[in-house]
Amino acid sequence: MQILPVTLTAFYRFHPVGQGLFCSGTLSVTPSAADPFRWVYDCGSVTSKALVTTEINRLKGGADGPLDLLVLSHFDRDHISGVIELLTEIGAKTLLLPWAPLWHRMLMAIQLGIGTSEEIFQFFVDPVVYLSAMAGDGLGDVIFVLPADGEGPTEPGEADPGSFDPDGGLRISFDKEDPNADHPDEWFIYAMKTEHQVRFLKRNSAITVMSLWEFVPYNDPTTGPPNPESFANKVNELRPILLSTDLTDMADAFEALRVLYFATFRSSKKRNNLSLFVYAGTIGQWDAETNVTPSSRWHRLFQLYPPALPRASIFYSGDGDLRRPIDWSRIQHTLGLQRLGSISILQVPHHGAESNWHIGLAAAIDPQFSIISSDPDRGQTYHPHPEVLRDLWKNFPVQVDQSNEFVTAHVCHRGT
Repeated sequence: MQILPVTLTAFYRFHPVGQGLFCSGTLSVTPSAADPFRWVYDCGSVTSKALVTTEINRLKGGADGPLDLLVLSHFDRDHISGVIELLTEIGAKTLLLPWAPLWHRMLMAIQLGIGTSEEIFQFFVDPVVYLSAMAGDGLGDVIFVLPADGEGPTEPGEADPGSFDPDGGLRISFDKEDPNADHPDEWFIYAMKTEHQVRFLKRNSAITVMSLWEFVPYNDPTTGPPNPESFANKVNELRPILLSTDLTDMADAFEALRVLYFATFRSSKKRNNLSLFVYAGTIGQWDAETNVTPSSRWHRLFQLYPPALPRASIFYSGDGDLRRPIDWSRIQHTLGLQRLGSISILQVPHHGAESNWHIGLAAAIDPQFSIISSDPDRGQTYHPHPEVLRDLWKNFPVQVDQSNEFVTAHVCHRGT
């Protein structure tokens, strides 16, 4: 069967929000009368709320209608502080979240120093209900991603030439819930409390757009402390109180959990213990060309040193933990070498922190661009760390901060 000539253009933008992360993307297909497919991965900053507001307004002015997909990697403030504003001002048809049971969310709230008097505490208690109440019509369907089980979606191979309808618009398809999955009871609570459709992405599946593009999420299964049974059992015992509206009883219950947490995990130093990695790229083999847009300060440098083999895929890592070679090996096994070999852009995990990186990882991933979104002058943070920068030296490390963004356009051709 003859493959219909298609041109696919992917724009990636890393917004200048300082110490935080705000990434957006746009996918356009020619020939097609459909509007571009738009997504955002994380939206937050602890440098300045005004920076996030400015970038949300820029994004809002770029197109009409809600985002097609919003992904939250985890629940730290510098990754979610702008989410309510984003949903209120722009909206999202689909929200993708990493699944974590109530005990795990309570553990994260304690680690982050969040108290019951803070509004954001309700996000950890019940993220779907909280976002629904705060964002209203701006929130669409909610999709949870279960922890990876070691297997991933099959390698994409070649796109089916008969699957693309140039007049049918961009479509995103989700697999149905896996009836054999051991979903906690909370899922049913979510479904009853809100009008939003709440589902779990079937394990080992990808989210596809018009059979030409895919998003492959990876919820790291190694997050969380070892031997959490006693803490989890206590959370389950206190569940009715934690999910109640009695703030005094809720505060007492949470304080009891805090005491138990420090008694149980006092030797645990692990942080950022939830992470939804996301790979995004073409399905099948395409001819690609890459351009750094003139709006980026890196445009001239890219003209002088263009990549020898243009690629089009991106790998978002949030604050993911890749401190050991085995951490990357698990991702390789799940996503497959074909996908990971096509990565053009790597969002460097945890703003370039050495605690989430191991020497040699840059060569293993071998991205064309390595984007570090941070505020190098902020307090005691000082991200990125020199060890990480040295490892990435051959992979075009780019600093995105409160003043500098990074935007690329990847034009992909097939069947021409």
